[in-house]
Amino acid sequence: STGTSGTTGLVVADRQPQIIQQPSRKLVIRNLLMPGNTAAGSIDYVKESGFTNNADFVAENPGTPKPQSDITFALENLPVRTIAHF
Repeated sequence: STGTSGTTGLVVADRQPQIIQQPSRKLVIRNLLMPGNTAAGSIDYVKESGFTNNADFVAENPGTPKPQSDITFALENLPVRTIAHF
């Protein structure tokens, strides 16, 4: 492949010869569940409900206003369930 390095002649970039991927992990159903103990009939949890990404290029002047991103959360509720197997 080809590309442009962001380094100068004084500092050489560390270029990896291979594509770096996330490690492969065995997927199991238990990874999808939240194990735990409770005496309640339901669980409250916080869930991300919205995200506005306003990231943008701006001038480096100290007085230049910077864009603001926003994230919102909502309180959710799930009933407790027993999963059994024999």
